[in-house]
Amino acid sequence: MGWLGTVLVGMVVGLAGRATHPARPGIGWGISALLGGIAALLAKYGGQAAGLYVEGDMAGWIAAIVAPTLIVLVYGMFAGRRR
Repeated sequence: MGWLGTVLVGMVVGLAGRATHPARPGIGWGISALLGGIAALLAKYGGQAAGLYVEGDMAGWIAAIVAPTLIVLVYGMFAGRRR
């Protein structure tokens, strides 16, 4: 899969991260999906640009899964404190 698959995986992971957040997250479903998609794209293609892995490596997909999880978790923590 190309960039579209990466975005979809990131959106699903972002939504799953929001749904399984241990506390009441201060982040909406739409923002979770958007952040997840963007984080997955940045992780996959940013890692390729940095030379950490090449197209088709499993490390790119792992990065596209881990990054949205962390971004949604961190954003949810900070957005929850502002309310």
